Amino acid sequence: MSGYTRLVRTVMHALARVLRGQVPDLAAQFAASRPTVRRNSGFGVFTEVLVPPERPVSGPTGELGTVHVMVAGLPDPVAFRVRLRNGRLLGLLGDSYGRDTRAVDFATVPFDQVFTVDASGRSVPIHVPDA
Repeated sequence: MSGYTRLVRTVMHALARVLRGQVPDLAAQFAASRPTVRRNSGFGVFTEVLVPPERPVSGPTGELGTVHVMVAGLPDPVAFRVRLRNGRLLGLLGDSYGRDTRAVDFATVPFDQVFTVDASGRSVPIHVPDA
């Protein structure tokens, strides 16, 4: 498998910013990792990553953070979260909120509008340098 797609790089940059208080080394883990599996589930996408085994293991476990992205061909955004075990990055999960993604090629699909949603339900844009 080749390197990370522009979509994954953009989302990981945004998630590292969103989660910097909970997982301060997320950006460094991502930079040191490589993708191993990319799977379109039909209702989103999952990218599994391999982080070098010498990275310290400590921190939260579960699916954390949420960054939304408008993906071409879908009427609603895709919500992305990182999957962690003891603070170690395992993958990136994209949920299309039940929209069919079988026709979406997440490796090449155009996208825009990277944002989070605040406690009041308002969209908050995240400026991500060209990834």
